[in-house]
Amino acid sequence: MKKLLIIILVSIPFAYASAGGITVSPSKLTFDIERGKIEKANIVVTNPTADVQVFEVYPDNFSDVISINPKSFTLEAGMNKSVQISVSQLLSRNTPQVMTTNLSVIARPLTEIQFQANTGVKIPITISVQELPRTGGVITLMEEIVIGIIIIIALISAMIYFSHKYLFRKHNVA
Repeated sequence: MKKLLIIILVSIPFAYASAGGITVSPSKLTFDIERGKIEKANIVVTNPTADVQVFEVYPDNFSDVISINPKSFTLEAGMNKSVQISVSQLLSRNTPQVMTTNLSVIARPLTEIQFQANTGVKIPITISVQELPRTGGVITLMEEIVIGIIIIIALISAMIYFSHKYLFRKHNVA
């Protein structure tokens, strides 16, 4: 029975990241995002200490694509806070298909009466950028407008051509 319990505990992946004065769940974030779209996810930051702490959350890279709300907050002992992570696509066509970085979550004591080191965790983030699917037979609104303009120009050109041809023919016959 003990062996079975140990095997179960070892084989269960941990769903949270933890350091001395901080716990964050989930332990990693994965975004599958279409170019031009916005995806959101939440992490929960917990203060497991007996002290009030100030927390800061920021991406190590791609800060122009990854936004965090709130970026900084205070938690009482034993309390937790949900933090929204948004990935927006301000990306150009040359942006890599897969981007990886870390989300840093740092905790420091509210009162700094005595020397105390900050604690923190890094949450891996993977962003997979997908191209918008191009389905056959579906025409976008912009394509419809362009096709309509081309048809109108072709009709006007044909009307001008045939009206001039008819007028010149009528004058030449008389």
